[in-house]
Amino acid sequence: MRGFFPDCLAGGGVDARPYDLIVFNDVFEHLPDVNQAMAACRARLAPGGRLDINLPASSGALYRLSRRLFRIGRPGSFERLWQKDFPSPHLSYFNSVNLARLAPRHGLKPRQSFRLPSLP
Repeated sequence: MRGFFPDCLAGGGVDARPYDLIVFNDVFEHLPDVNQAMAACRARLAPGGRLDINLPASSGALYRLSRRLFRIGRPGSFERLWQKDFPSPHLSYFNSVNLARLAPRHGLKPRQSFRLPSLP
């Protein structure tokens, strides 16, 4: 399938049955409309189904440092984090708080949030 979720699911022989699991692995931050994506996930999840989202966090040390450098006129690392001028740049950044606020707006209940180690 090609395209943005959920539009990429339309047609093309995609199974219309509900999904037990939907996973966004370093994809969610690239979506042009995260509210539409969350609503589509809710509509396509089976009862008791699970939505897993893995994404870079705005609460991480590299993000915070890059943002500070950007504010003092050194935009390079911050623009790289946002993937500026890439074919599919980051359009949003989340942290555990604002992601946990987004889910209930679409009838989803956050169950677990944790950080993957990025710096030893």
